[in-house]
Amino acid sequence: MDLQLQRGIVRVLIDALYDVLHNVAGQQQSFAYVVDVRGELKEGDWADEIHATSKAFAGSQRGSRMSSTRQYDAGPTWFGRFTAMRVECDVIGRRRFNSLCLGALSATALNCSVATAKQTPSKHSPEAIAAVAGSEVEHLSNETPWSPAVMARLNTYCQELACAAVKQGDHFSGIFVSWCLRQAGFSAWEFPLFLAHRDYIRRGFRDERFVFKAMPFDAIRPARGDIISFSREGPLSFSRLVHTSNLFKLESTICLQANQTGLEGAIGNWPEGRIGRYALEMNESGYLKQRDEFQLVSILRLRSALED
Repeated sequence: MDLQLQRGIVRVLIDALYDVLHNVAGQQQSFAYVVDVRGELKEGDWADEIHATSKAFAGSQRGSRMSSTRQYDAGPTWFGRFTAMRVECDVIGRRRFNSLCLGALSATALNCSVATAKQTPSKHSPEAIAAVAGSEVEHLSNETPWSPAVMARLNTYCQELACAAVKQGDHFSGIFVSWCLRQAGFSAWEFPLFLAHRDYIRRGFRDERFVFKAMPFDAIRPARGDIISFSREGPLSFSRLVHTSNLFKLESTICLQANQTGLEGAIGNWPEGRIGRYALEMNESGYLKQRDEFQLVSILRLRSALED
């Protein structure tokens, strides 16, 4: 099998695993902290197919501030090189323990920096988010659905996010949002690849360490750099979205500008096969106005922006 294809498969599997782990750690009653070791070990750090060198293991512990316990190796597998990821947990009464969660790590596939869920996220700018999204819209909004220019751009998104290539007819709006955030300076730890909008909304509600806070669409007045999501399949309340695990279908737009007359956003795959502008109405108080079809559900804002 082609080596690059193998590495692509590994990236998708590892990122999907970390998405699950981050969602578990972000639940309100969880005391778990995910230690993200993606990309820490390089090609020369491996003793054999599945074992890192002693020096590499020691460096891994220092870099991720992991406590001193014996090392674990992931089980053998055919598609790459692996190491173990540990989840450090705090327990009521200040007792501490380490539990093992096997995590795949390709030696050369990933280039993400090591971070833990306890570290303080970088302070990012809503302006940077809107600037990236606005630039994409400026260059692509006049293209026809699934045009060669759109497909080429989608291919770039997928390559840089290390996900499977988009084919005509695929939903790519989650890829568009994730790519814009990555280009705006967010690391893969701060904003992983989210193929489904519902996942980062739930994380923004459940996990206070996540860089975005998710709220009902009418909780705050929208601002540049916010992410506004709406339902593609009928009425859906914010409460129902965040308190269940149902696979709701959503779309999201990144706010480019908002004023009393309305909101202009950047959106991918709405209508299908395009990247373009999206308009929403405001009420007389400056909040988003609900509508009968494709009802608004949530608004996400950077936590750092809420603190300003």
